[in-house]
Amino acid sequence: MADGTKMSLLHNGTKPDGSIYVMTYIDDKGVMRPKEIRRVLDEHNLLIPGLIKRCDACKKNKSDSKNPKCCATGILFAQPNFAAQKSCIQEAKHYGRLNCDYTFKGLKQTVPKALDSVGLIKIHCFAHHTACFMSAYELGLSRKVAAFAVRKYYSHRRILEKVLKEFADG
Repeated sequence: MADGTKMSLLHNGTKPDGSIYVMTYIDDKGVMRPKEIRRVLDEHNLLIPGLIKRCDACKKNKSDSKNPKCCATGILFAQPNFAAQKSCIQEAKHYGRLNCDYTFKGLKQTVPKALDSVGLIKIHCFAHHTACFMSAYELGLSRKVAAFAVRKYYSHRRILEKVLKEFADG
């Protein structure tokens, strides 16, 4: 649970008292980095000594709502301001729905403004991920097998023919 390691920057949150909570910090080199879970929990006085980052139930997205203190991830997900956090794509969709009259002219004006709030790298990542799923579906994989193949073979531009043989044999 180290600060700033391969994590995307989160939007600033809102504390229960209504004040803004900053989800980043500036390191000693002057670079903006995301805060790690341990630091966020400590700043909210929710850190429990010996807490693990993620329990098996939370890894399977089956966390126990009666026991949100199972791990650091469970505690964080139980916080209402964290649960209300939307991704940049969700916020862009929300902006588009609120500010569009659903005519072609309205869409031509609203969609570029909505997409301006999302970084180009993030758009590229979503497009690449979508292309991987399209490739899997074109090869005739089911939804579950396609999700597994895209997760396992994420570094390839498409799912290879030999991978199909693995799934056909198994």
